[in-house]
Amino acid sequence: MFYRSRKPRDRHTGLIGLAESDDGVQWLKADRPVLTPGMEEDRYGCEDPRVIQWRDSFLMTYTGVSERRGETFKTHICLAFSRDGLYWRKQPITLKPTFPYYTPFFKAAVILPWRYRDKWVMYFTGRLKDCQSAIGCAVSSDLTHWKEVADHPVLMPRKGYFDSWVVEVGTCILNEDGIWLFYNGRDHSSYRIGCALLAYDDPTRVLWRCERAILEPCLNWERRGITPEVTFLAGGVVRVDGK
Repeated sequence: MFYRSRKPRDRHTGLIGLAESDDGVQWLKADRPVLTPGMEEDRYGCEDPRVIQWRDSFLMTYTGVSERRGETFKTHICLAFSRDGLYWRKQPITLKPTFPYYTPFFKAAVILPWRYRDKWVMYFTGRLKDCQSAIGCAVSSDLTHWKEVADHPVLMPRKGYFDSWVVEVGTCILNEDGIWLFYNGRDHSSYRIGCALLAYDDPTRVLWRCERAILEPCLNWERRGITPEVTFLAGGVVRVDGK
């Protein structure tokens, strides 16, 4: 499991650590972060790790924070490659949007573990006006240069629903139904988790979208703390039995 952490009184917004488990419940953390700030695009923090396995390598998309002024940030989508999960080679990407997002403020992206018409497919989060966000879809031939494939986002916030203010990419899982996009939704009270089903033959076409959250804060440690009222998805695993 790759996770974001932060040191007390550290000016950086995040470091990415690694933990391992035999049962998915008890976890042992590595003794050092596996990804730390080190280039212009992530010099103020590394956040939102989303990891897939491609052939014999791991590919991580993460959010790099390039500027921080109080609570105002500039963020970028970055990539990192690794053979063992411990040592990573980082690179920034360029994203050419067709929808008028606020830039630079792209973050929380995930790449599909298969190629669509010989191109990589990435779902990403962009910022709209009034602090809202939307989920877009982009394609690339080289994993460096990306272009949004439609003139509209794939998912937008919905007035009156649990995701009325924010939608942010969580992860994707593929099965015979299509592309299951799990995402983090927020209204003005809490973060909850939702999902949508997209078509194999058109990764921008939404076949179905949940009307109610599939997971929400209910336990004390989800409702209290530094970031209260949050359930937030960053990754997923399909077990051998299909669960």
